Amino acid sequence: MAQVSDVIDKVARQLLSGTVEERNKLSSAVNSATTSIPLTYDLAGVRAGATIEVDSEQMYVWEANQSTKILTVERGFNGTDPATHSINSIVTRNPRFPRNQILEAINAELGDLSSPMNGLFAIRTLTQNYNGTDRMIDLPGAYGVIDLYEVRLRYLSTDYPRFRKCRIMRDAPVDDFPSGFALIIDDAVWRSGKIHIAYKAEFDMVSSENDDLCLTSGLPTSAEDIIVLGAQIRLMAPREIKRNFTESQGDSRRPDEVPPGSVGGSGHHPHPGHLDLFGGRVSPHPDSPGRTGRLGRDPNGGCQPDRNGREHPPVARGRPAPARCLKRRARVR
Repeated sequence: MAQVSDVIDKVARQLLSGTVEERNKLSSAVNSATTSIPLTYDLAGVRAGATIEVDSEQMYVWEANQSTKILTVERGFNGTDPATHSINSIVTRNPRFPRNQILEAINAELGDLSSPMNGLFAIRTLTQNYNGTDRMIDLPGAYGVIDLYEVRLRYLSTDYPRFRKCRIMRDAPVDDFPSGFALIIDDAVWRSGKIHIAYKAEFDMVSSENDDLCLTSGLPTSAEDIIVLGAQIRLMAPREIKRNFTESQGDSRRPDEVPPGSVGGSGHHPHPGHLDLFGGRVSPHPDSPGRTGRLGRDPNGGCQPDRNGREHPPVARGRPAPARCLKRRARVR
């Protein structure tokens, strides 16, 4: 069994695939109302207009003071709940997969697994006193009922014979059946006693990262990997839509985000060799004498023959082949 927080960590870890997001730490504890968030290290890329995540709460940054390392924020951003956060809590800038969003995906997957299309369910039980004569009895405490699993009558402490003919009535009149569910017994009952009812039910939603996933939802432990995979698919589905928002491009990088020497170290180094159209390799330095591959190249734009005496148009550095080389090649063929 795993806590919901462990499942969220697993989903995020696999989705990020080794990508390390920009992080910081709280330099002191904050309550659920304060809008001044003190950080421990330099703010780096945290500036006005960014979002940060502390635990499972998101905050919108209105102002970032680089000298004091204090952020002025709006609490409870994106539908998250403002909460108290302890000192040294991790602060993540612009998280790709916010924890609250992962929690929503987990709950959506739990609901989907209980749908008729997938047919999975949790088993819940309740015990009800029975007078031996009523044909229909209320099911107090029952919720999310999909169908009956089994009904047994306590005959002895070690003997619970099973009722074969029982069914559920949904949307029963609440004046007579307060739960809205009624158990209809079509079997002949010979005595009163306690009835043990087991029924198929929808999986419960989880509300906190401290919840135990299986104990709270009723999900079998062996199905935890289904929840992880399903949540990942749900989180990745809208990524293509976001990428197609070409009218909403992000800001270019600010000078304080680019360390000295970054531009000089970003030059593209040429590939040591280039392939021509015929599968041969020309010189990595076509203009340098004495350094040729299988095909040579005339610095004046002409053609040099290969080992078979045929002339081929050079294709190096994207230069078009001279027309005379193409005509000669056509005559040879």
